[in-house]
Amino acid sequence: MKDNLLDIIKKRFNRPFHYKELVKVLKIKGKDKINLLNSLIKLVNRNELVKLKGDYFAVKGSVKEILCRVSCHRDGYGFAIPIEERSEDLFLPPHQLVDIYDGDIVWVRKKERKGKKSEGEIIRIESRGVTKIVGRVERYKNLLIVRPTDKRFFWPLIIKNKENRSFSIGDYVVSKIIKYPIKGWGEAIIEEVISGDSYEIEIKNLLVKLNISEKYPEIAEKEALIIAKKGTKKDSLERKDLRKLNFVTIDGERAKDFDDAVYLKKEKNGYRLYVAIADVSNYVKKGTELDKEALYRGNSYYFPDRAVPMLPHILSDNLCSLKPLEDKLTFVVEIFYDNYGIRKFYDFYLAIIKSKHRLTYEIVDEVLKGNINVDNKTDDMLFKMRELTGILCGEREERGSIDFDLPEPEIIIGLNGKIEDIVKSKRLFSHRLIEEFMISANRAVAEWFIDRKIPSIFRVHEPPSAEKINNLAVFLKHLGYSLPQKAVSTKIFREILDNFKNSPYERLVNTIVLRSMMQAKYSPEPLGHFGLAIDAYLHFTSPIRRYSDLVVHRDLKNFHLLGKKPKNEEARFEELLKICNEINKREREAFDAEREIYDFSAVTFMKDYEGDDFKGIISNITKNGIYVELIDYFIEGFVPLEEMLDDYYIFEEEKLRMIGRRRKKIYTLGKEVVVKLVKADIFTKKIYFVLI
Repeated sequence: MKDNLLDIIKKRFNRPFHYKELVKVLKIKGKDKINLLNSLIKLVNRNELVKLKGDYFAVKGSVKEILCRVSCHRDGYGFAIPIEERSEDLFLPPHQLVDIYDGDIVWVRKKERKGKKSEGEIIRIESRGVTKIVGRVERYKNLLIVRPTDKRFFWPLIIKNKENRSFSIGDYVVSKIIKYPIKGWGEAIIEEVISGDSYEIEIKNLLVKLNISEKYPEIAEKEALIIAKKGTKKDSLERKDLRKLNFVTIDGERAKDFDDAVYLKKEKNGYRLYVAIADVSNYVKKGTELDKEALYRGNSYYFPDRAVPMLPHILSDNLCSLKPLEDKLTFVVEIFYDNYGIRKFYDFYLAIIKSKHRLTYEIVDEVLKGNINVDNKTDDMLFKMRELTGILCGEREERGSIDFDLPEPEIIIGLNGKIEDIVKSKRLFSHRLIEEFMISANRAVAEWFIDRKIPSIFRVHEPPSAEKINNLAVFLKHLGYSLPQKAVSTKIFREILDNFKNSPYERLVNTIVLRSMMQAKYSPEPLGHFGLAIDAYLHFTSPIRRYSDLVVHRDLKNFHLLGKKPKNEEARFEELLKICNEINKREREAFDAEREIYDFSAVTFMKDYEGDDFKGIISNITKNGIYVELIDYFIEGFVPLEEMLDDYYIFEEEKLRMIGRRRKKIYTLGKEVVVKLVKADIFTKKIYFVLI
């Protein structure tokens, strides 16, 4: 019967079909309808048919299915992002997301639309990406519900464990989903009531969205404790003893996990640079619970008042961290440069070191200015490091590497847990020094793999698309700058940034040029790095906080130190591709989380100042209004055009300015203004000003 049924289906339907269509074809009535549905399910179990959403079915192979991760937008639509195939994202209209959550893994069928972005049709759900939700407890008629704080989650959840509850109406809670919404509300149980202020609620919300916990899984934590008890013991591979060399770590003031230490020796014919990286691969072995959790997290997550590490604190802050005056196992990149900065030699090997000093960027900068001393040997080495950095920067500029000058916000949290200030982080020469040394080490390792045609995890940055170049050219034309018609290179981008340096347009141009770039990502294919203007690049220098670096360490041990060769290159490539997909996703999520906590912090900080006046600089102008960056705080807000009531203002796009039709008052980029804060909207995370 099932075989005959399959033949009938194949002859009759060359498309997805509803089971009721088959009922009509077979002229089935009564209980036989249930028998037919059971037969279809058995064909699905035999892998002959595919079960689609609702009661739709399709012959296996007749529908092209793409495994995707769903990304929902707060306005109701979303995108299906392919996981295993290298193809474009598919648009998901609102009706496709009725019972779908952000992060769900689904099978999607591609639907072509003329002149529009390809649309996806969700066939079935493979797995749920979200298992917990942060929300506010509310009463709805005779129900207690959790209303999600994240507006990408559209459906409230009915609370099922309301008896003997420890929560009250108005509390913010972490709830576990026990029934997902299907054309209606879902159900949940309350796991935790969030104590603390709105900042703590926002942090908890972000961690739940990331689906990670500040606590490490118990089984992985136990592995870490066993490893920590064994301590720093040499493995079976030979290590050089470099404990007498004057290695130092240079990091931020609040850093606890020290991935890298550096040492420089000036020789007659050049500079010998040693970059020692924590040998995490000696402790975290492939396939262990620690390794699985590290891959799941992908990287560490940094917030203003805390870090959620990729590895347990007992490893990340202690055993692996290159703390001063402690014996530590490392993987060393040794590079020799001649006096002109040309690399003449490099090598990689395992070593044991003992860092002599834990330096900060600020301390190094003060030493280089002659304001303070560490000790004679270290001071002299830092001055030699400055020499080499200057030479390497010159080489970097010569090849056209793009150097964006966009300060990052630094959120200051007080002892009481409140946001006290938001300032521009300082960009010091010491930052550039460490950056150049890490790039040098990463380049050397990447070139070793490429020279031997061995796949690994590369850091790639592809050239911008023609569409983005055209959009950039139109924007620059408004500022009186013509983008050359010849093939766009990194040198041309560098010329653009140099042209607007120290002008009112500098920050805006830096931002727009950055947006025109492709997003850097991890790939098993060495596709080059456009921004750095080099053919080979990867990440090797931060295995404590990036999983990609841990994989590269293992590969370098296997294929360089142990002399192994990849056995099944195709299978290895597929394995690396899956890892890259996962860590690319996690990197984007970490970036989004940092951006969200900044937006939230800015709005929360400014909430107490509603009605106050501030001095600011016009940072951008659009047809909808003016963006103003405050002088006292590194915060930007918006002045809507409809709130500019002293005249009828016209946006002159070609000159990027606002001009009043009657009084001819002009607002241009870089102009200093006084604004009143009228609203700091916690809900939208937006700040609104009016001009004074």
